[in-house]
Amino acid sequence: MSAIPSKCFKDVPYDMLLTCVKHPDLTVESEMHLADALLTWIDANIEMLKSSSETECDFRDILQQIRISLLPLWFAAGKRRSYFSELADTSIDSIFRLIEATSGGSRNILNDGDSCQLRIRFSEYSKRVDLSCCPQITSAILFQSLLPFRDLLLKENGKEFLSNLEHDKFQPSQKLLQNLPSLAVQEVDISKCPRLHLNTAIECFSQSFPSLKTLKAAHLLNFKTTTLHRLVQNCPLVSEVDLALDIDPLVSSEACVASSSPLQPGCSSIHHGSSATVYSKMKPSLSNIRKLTLEGRNELSGASLLCLSVYSNP
Repeated sequence: MSAIPSKCFKDVPYDMLLTCVKHPDLTVESEMHLADALLTWIDANIEMLKSSSETECDFRDILQQIRISLLPLWFAAGKRRSYFSELADTSIDSIFRLIEATSGGSRNILNDGDSCQLRIRFSEYSKRVDLSCCPQITSAILFQSLLPFRDLLLKENGKEFLSNLEHDKFQPSQKLLQNLPSLAVQEVDISKCPRLHLNTAIECFSQSFPSLKTLKAAHLLNFKTTTLHRLVQNCPLVSEVDLALDIDPLVSSEACVASSSPLQPGCSSIHHGSSATVYSKMKPSLSNIRKLTLEGRNELSGASLLCLSVYSNP
């Protein structure tokens, strides 16, 4: 991620680039960032690649490293009128097939295609994970991506277990959660991931991302006050949460952002446009949330947030 913005990135030797992409410790925020970087590099070196029949095979080889099923749909669609239209069409088809498979139950995920292509890239160096705008992402994909690749769970009864991940009342046991690694991720963006079962996702975040501080979950209608309560209880270091929804620009002044000052743990403020109303709490909250964005969420009134403050107290 730190190399991509450099002006010298296009000068990285092909063999070195391919080796980096195949390395197990490759660290990127999302599959889109990796794809965009590789397409940028290829675009800058397209003439060189065309003039060498030897690198033509390599050109295809490096594109095969992109896990096209995990790309945001808008990103793949935006590449249909470029050099990479064939890759874009394949990605779009793969995304829709994955959505169809998950609609029929998570059991179908591992039956259709290479499961390695459905593993979100996590490494011990990951700080930020961006899964936004990926309607194909489910709890099963998240969980199997966090599990060690050769975990026996996937070999023996993994398919049935993954199918249960989408059930509303399913609660992963502590024994199962202990199989998940502990990573240094501090920020996760799951905005516009409607198929992600939030309770299971929070359980995964709690076990694998103990340092999680920021959660962006915008445009998720199923993220309720009770979900926020679960997040506060399971991920105590979270200090910023974005739950915004689409709103009419004519009523943007009603946008709501709740924040609390670390210097005054006994109160929080709810900002409605230019005005602010301060609600005093009966007890200091156990929550570390300092910024809570509720733009467009008219169903969450001041009273609802007062209830949330009660949830956060012992």
